[in-house]
Amino acid sequence: MADACGGTPEEWVAEVVRERLRLERARVGVEAGRLAGRHAALLKRLGE
Repeated sequence: MADACGGTPEEWVAEVVRERLRLERARVGVEAGRLAGRHAALLKRLGE
């Protein structure tokens, strides 16, 4: 696969890992926003 893409196996794996991390970061961000919205009143009280 790496040869077909014009890179080393290490480069190919690194790119796959980076893409997976980008997807996971986005998923975690969505979930954090959902939780913050759901618990906004509690977060406000804790911030006072």
